[in-house]
Amino acid sequence: MASVEDRRRITIRLTILQYLITVVFSVLAVSFWVLQVVQHAKFEEMAENNHQRTLALRAPRGLVLDRDGKVLVENRQSYSISIVREHTKDLNRTIRLLAAVLGIDEAGVRTIVDRHRREPSYRPITIVQDATLAQVSAVRARRLDFELPDVVVEQVPTRRYPETIGAHLFGYVGEVNDAQVAGGEGGLKSGDIVGQSGIEKVYNAMLMGQDGAKRVVVNSVGREIRTLEEEQPTEGKRLQLTVDIDVQKAIEDGFDSLGFNGAAVVLDPNNGDVLGFTSRPAYDPNAFAAGIDRVTWASLTSDEDRPLNDRAIQGRYSPGSTFKMAVATAALQEGVITPDFKVHCVGSATFYGRPFKCWKKGGHGTMDLRHAIEQSCNVYFYTIGNMTGIDKIHKWATLLGLGEKSGIDLPNEVQGLVPSPEWKQQYRKEKWYAGETVS
Repeated sequence: MASVEDRRRITIRLTILQYLITVVFSVLAVSFWVLQVVQHAKFEEMAENNHQRTLALRAPRGLVLDRDGKVLVENRQSYSISIVREHTKDLNRTIRLLAAVLGIDEAGVRTIVDRHRREPSYRPITIVQDATLAQVSAVRARRLDFELPDVVVEQVPTRRYPETIGAHLFGYVGEVNDAQVAGGEGGLKSGDIVGQSGIEKVYNAMLMGQDGAKRVVVNSVGREIRTLEEEQPTEGKRLQLTVDIDVQKAIEDGFDSLGFNGAAVVLDPNNGDVLGFTSRPAYDPNAFAAGIDRVTWASLTSDEDRPLNDRAIQGRYSPGSTFKMAVATAALQEGVITPDFKVHCVGSATFYGRPFKCWKKGGHGTMDLRHAIEQSCNVYFYTIGNMTGIDKIHKWATLLGLGEKSGIDLPNEVQGLVPSPEWKQQYRKEKWYAGETVS
């Protein structure tokens, strides 16, 4: 039989065990009460916040090919970093932290966010396009720590150009601006990437493709829980140009080797196809594809040589000796001369009391039209120009297409000008003098 002392010890142990069991169940009861009563509203809100969201899947733009099918402009995969305000508790904190994490200017981030404030809060606001791997890793790490739950990293197609080759021909892309969205151009929405110049702009609807969509369930902090359905984007259509990449490179190399600025367009004389097209100085369209920074933009717009200006179609220039062909055409078509008509060049000629010099100081001697064209003799064309007269020269120059737009499928072409007596009287209120025809 157990002694009295043993029974007492057993009783004490049982009592302690009962107390422990009571405490444990009390703690559990209190915990259940806190979860079900005190924090009921919080968890109910979290459950309600597990809702569906439709995410846009950006369509790759169509490839641009040369006449032989060689790729000129293509796409590459890059990362974008965006803020989704729908789940932002403190937007100012997110902006400050994100700017610090990315190593970018906080004011710049605020400017981007402010520009998109009127848009739906579920639509991502892209802060950084073409983010570096270091930036992507930093953001993803802080998403895991719930420091930046309202910031998302997406893989998106980004345009890739052959650096400065054909920059003004291809143009560049960029985020759609407010005017383009307001203008209702093809159902554009904020955040879309569209052609802003060159063929990228002219053929934007064709190259743009059709975005896809992914419908997902997200939790209260915006993290995707599962995908409900996904519609893949449709790549834009391919655009084949008449340009020959070998001719294009030859033009570019010529400018590089000579080191001067200007423009060159190479045409197929049989059908007018554009085989090569360049304007110098140029720029790198890739800087725009990834979202151009303020420093680069300021550098381009402040450059006195105006690298963004397409000198091939956006400027008016004196044609120089190329205009001799228009003078020759007018003289022949109007019967003023025949191809055998001869002029004796001694290095200069006098018209209306003023000497007009030939480029060759000693003169070319006697020559007919063919040799005058071959030698580009100034005196010959001074002579037949004076014989033909401004009205006939203007007529045939216009028929040759001078003073008119070429009709090339590029934006912002400037119309040329062939002066005439009527033009001078209308715009300068001055008389046309015969000596001006010679000069």
